[in-house]
Amino acid sequence: MVLYNVIRHEDIVRAMTTRQIRTDDIGSRPSEGKRVPMHLGLRVNRVSYQSENDRLRIGGYIIEAPEKYVLLGSHHTINLDLNREVTLTKNEWPKYDLERIKRSTEEKGRL
Repeated sequence: MVLYNVIRHEDIVRAMTTRQIRTDDIGSRPSEGKRVPMHLGLRVNRVSYQSENDRLRIGGYIIEAPEKYVLLGSHHTINLDLNREVTLTKNEWPKYDLERIKRSTEEKGRL
């Protein structure tokens, strides 16, 4: 996967993901909660590739999230499967990264 070689520490990744949200019952006893789909932005601190299921795992700290969930600063991992949409922001795009992306889209028609 090309993105494994392009995404680096401190980059910003934005994607749809799910997050376990816990709610408190009456009496302040935590409930199990539920998985909620949401769009998150992470500052990357770890990237790994799982070859057995063709999945890229991007871990980092949440910098963008729906306000109602109060998640900023929490750690989260986004799992990217093939053909999943993601936005990558870098302070600077090295020429070799841009060339790598261009080559990969020419070979298969899609990144």
